[in-house]
Amino acid sequence: MMLRIVDTNFLSDKDWIFELTDDANHLYYILDAAMYKDLGIKTPISKKHLDCYQHGHEINADISVFSGRNIVISILE
Repeated sequence: MMLRIVDTNFLSDKDWIFELTDDANHLYYILDAAMYKDLGIKTPISKKHLDCYQHGHEINADISVFSGRNIVISILE
C-alpha cells in the first residue's frame, strides 16, 4: 500500500514517529521502537529511514490494525 508522510514527531509527547495517509485520507502510523516492542513486533524502520524520511515522502508499506489504529508493520523497498 502506498502511503505519504504527512507529519513527523521526534518528541516523546506521542507514541508515533511518522503519521501517513493513503489516497482516501485514512491515517496510518509508524510508531516509536518502544511501542513496536510492546506489540511484540520488530520496528520496520532503520536509522537510514529516520534520516531520509520527511514530510511528503511516499513509502510502500504493509499495515495491520492494532487497537483500532492502522500501524505500519513493514516497509517494502
